[in-house]
Amino acid sequence: LGPEETQGNPELRNAFAAYLRKLDIPVTAEGVMVTTGSQQAIDLVVDALVRPGDRVAVEDPTWPGALGALEAAGARISGIPLDEHGMRLDALEAVLEQGGVRLIYAVPTYQNPTGAVMPAARRRELVKLAHRHGVPILEDDALREVRFGSPLPPTLAALDPSGNVICVGSFTKSVMPGARLGYLVAPPKLLEWAIARKRSRDM
Repeated sequence: LGPEETQGNPELRNAFAAYLRKLDIPVTAEGVMVTTGSQQAIDLVVDALVRPGDRVAVEDPTWPGALGALEAAGARISGIPLDEHGMRLDALEAVLEQGGVRLIYAVPTYQNPTGAVMPAARRRELVKLAHRHGVPILEDDALREVRFGSPLPPTLAALDPSGNVICVGSFTKSVMPGARLGYLVAPPKLLEWAIARKRSRDM
């Protein structure tokens, strides 16, 4: 009945890390934080990285929960149009070339609300484009397991050797909604900051 670690139950983090390694995301339990669904993970990342007036590129349309977090942070939102394969990279590149973009928020797998799945080739180009402009990607992979059928393309995080992709996900929709189980995988400094902020919020 004692207090749980802010980063999350160690056995659960081990299970999450094992799952993520099956997706070719090279992470250990120490690199994973358990969150109250993917929404809390999004909130923590936005709180850490986005300041009032910062520009953030998002798919248009996109998940309202992410928009709410960005608007609360005072972000200037740049909507990137979609096609049948997700975010259009030509439009994203035009926004990035204007400068001042602090973050890219993307839902490449079962994009919410359109359901589009970004092909592997475009995912690789997105990772390269963001890295070239020095802008981190917040990948929302919350809906990956809500599916049947053929395998999905790799996550952006699995295609990113530089650590420029921050990955959030959830088992809320696929396993047990009442449990609100999500995770955050981020570079060490960002993860350390998120753990400290989650500790203060939870208390």
